[in-house]
Amino acid sequence: MKQTAIPSRIPATKTSLERFLFHVKALLHTTSRGSNFTTAH
Repeated sequence: MKQTAIPSRIPATKTSLERFLFHVKALLHTTSRGSNFTTAH
């Protein structure tokens, strides 16, 4: 019973991990643009 429950949770974990990485990349991209913007002044 437990062994069948684990594989069904893997896609959800993978999706949440991909969303997390996407947000981290977006955050780094935004902060890098922000730092470039402040140094331009």
